[in-house]
Parts: sequence; structure tokens; C-alpha cells
Amino acid sequence: MFAFRLGVVVLLSLLSGCETVATRPAGHLGEISADAAVAAATFGPGDRLWRLITAGGRLYVDASDDHGASFTRPVPLNADAERVLAQAEDRPVIAVDAQERVYVLYAVGTPDAATSYLSVSNTAGRSFQAPVPVSDPAKASGHTQDAMVVARSGRIYAFWNDDVDMGAARAEKQGAGLYFATAVAPLAAGLPNRKLTNGMCNCCRIAVDVGVDDLPVVFGRFVFRGSIRDHGMLKVSPAGLVGPPWRVTEDEWRIEACPMHGPALSIAPDGRYHAVWFTQGRRRQGLFYAHSDDQGKHFSNPMAIGEARKLAQHADVLAAGTGVVLVWKEFDGRQTHILSMRSANGGDTWSAPSAIARTSSDSDYPFLIKDSSGIFLSWNNAEHGHQLITIR
Repeated sequence: MFAFRLGVVVLLSLLSGCETVATRPAGHLGEISADAAVAAATFGPGDRLWRLITAGGRLYVDASDDHGASFTRPVPLNADAERVLAQAEDRPVIAVDAQERVYVLYAVGTPDAATSYLSVSNTAGRSFQAPVPVSDPAKASGHTQDAMVVARSGRIYAFWNDDVDMGAARAEKQGAGLYFATAVAPLAAGLPNRKLTNGMCNCCRIAVDVGVDDLPVVFGRFVFRGSIRDHGMLKVSPAGLVGPPWRVTEDEWRIEACPMHGPALSIAPDGRYHAVWFTQGRRRQGLFYAHSDDQGKHFSNPMAIGEARKLAQHADVLAAGTGVVLVWKEFDGRQTHILSMRSANGGDTWSAPSAIARTSSDSDYPFLIKDSSGIFLSWNNAEHGHQLITIR
């Protein structure tokens, strides 16, 4: 975990109660706190940019109507500092629905237990309801990987990994359970949660997107027989699983440890699934991209991404119409670079890789977000702070 230098303008805003943080250079979102190493961002209605910052055991949400040149006063979610579980591979999540309700999903751990909480703002981010638990308490070491999507209907789906009820599966090293909760606003005092499946690789992030049928699809690393850690998918409705999970990758990565390197998924308006993942398997090694036109049952031949000698890692993918963008990290021995590839025909052909950002400091994973004008890189690093960079 790295630390950012203190953002004086934001700190003064918090102390004075003023409503707008000072204007910043284009693309530079600034810093909120000395330890705000983990940030998440998304766009909502009206192309408003929403940002979630974890700092000092508190969570803050702010917003920008000018692509990060200025921000509203950060609004705290939790009243007191807590042991919020926030790291690059396992982080709090923010989502915004069509009515500009803002949802935040995060986990709090103690030495004995961890619980995921959901907080919602019905006032367009000006205030948040008290967080409500969505998971049962579990061992902190076994409760990981919060993920969340809001369907077009407005229904929210929250997911997480948990080994609270593994029994014999834990002894046989068959992975953790995947749980979910779902609701439609306004939220009740607590949300019932259910197990979807066993066999999840507990330390790898979960990727979730909503399909053309308005149901979420989960893409994650599973633990298959023989400690093979390849990827699988499953579809979920409000009632639970829509059929059993199915295997997607056949890389044959046998490892008795967690890679801490989850995949990414984006489902285009035409229904094409775009997936990226990392493997060190017997059949292939490195970062890969593939797409599917039959709801994830079959994928195109995997396309290698990046340079293995530069440690290509932690890719993200995002589709907008027939346009698709890939981003990932590489390290050349001195600097970390964010590279990008673009496709204008739904992933059939791709541009050559191009470097779009770099830093000599510690940095977060790269993430892609979109509004009506295009696709953007959202990236945090200690040298430049939180950046929003136009890609297309």
C-alpha cells in the first residue's frame, strides 16, 4: 500500500464546509488524503463523474460535472473510522443508477470477522443512509472481493467471496463460496444473502457486468480439480443461479496459492462478451483477451496482450457500441506504464499498443469508465494523484 501526499485544497474544503473543491488541471483529479491509495470512479446520469475514496478508515464520495476539473465537497459514508478492507485487488465499489441514486459496497474487517455493507444515497450524493449489512460475519481472511452492478431496471446485485460455510470443501482446498444479495431501492434494514456456488479463488477479484437480458454475469477465477486455477462464468437472476457455472478458460494453471490477479468483463450492447484474464498455465502464459457471441459458452481464440518481459498485468476492458478498449500495466525497470489497445469493430481487429500514462511511483490498477462522450482511464498513482485520461 502506498501513500499520497496530502491534498491541501480538499482538506481545507472539508474543514470550511464549502461546496466545491478548487479547479484543477484537466485530467488531474487531485488527492483527498495522505493514505487515499484506493479510489473508484464511475459516471452517472448527465455524464456526472462520481468518485469513491477510502482514507483513514473512512469512505468519501464526491462528484464532478467537468470531468474532474472541480469536485463537490466530499461526503463521508461511515460516521467513524473503521478497518475498511481496501487494497488494489479487493476494494470498495461505487455504482449509480438512472435516478442518480448512489450505491457504495464495502467490507469492514476485525481480527475475528468481516462483513460487507451497502450504503445508498437517495439525494444525488448529498447524504448517505446508514450502511446496512449484506453479508453474515465471516473470518476476515476468508471474506473478500466485493463486486456490484446496477441493472437497467434499477435492481442492485452485490457479490462477494466467503469461506464461512465451506465445511469439507475447505479441507479439500476447493475454493471459497460465492454469495450474493439483491434488492430494489429503497433498501430494507438488512438484505438477505444466498450462496451461489463453491469453488472460487478467494484472493482474485470478481468481474461482473449486466447482459442484454438485464441479468448479471459473473466472470471469476475458479479452483478446479487438481488445484487448477482457471476461469469460469455464471449468470444470476433475483432468484439465484440461472443454470450451473461453466468453465471458460482451459489454461491449466496448477498452483497451490492464490494468484491475486482477477479478470475483467464487459458486455457490449449487441450482446458480445469481452473478457481479459491473466494466467501462468501449462497451455499459455500472460495476459489474454477473447470475445464470445453465445453468452460466454464459446470464446474466440485467446489474443495475447502486452509484453511478458515487462510484467504485463491487471488488464481492464470496456465496450461502447462497437468500440472496445483494453488497458493494462507494464514495468520497464524504471517506470510503470499504462498501455492501451483499441478496436472499432467489436474486438475483431485491434490497434497497436500505445502508452497513455506513466509514473515512477507506486500505482493502483488501471480501470476504464465511460460516459456519452467516450471511454476514459481512471488511474491512481502517488506521483500524480487520481487521473482521468481520455482514451476515445
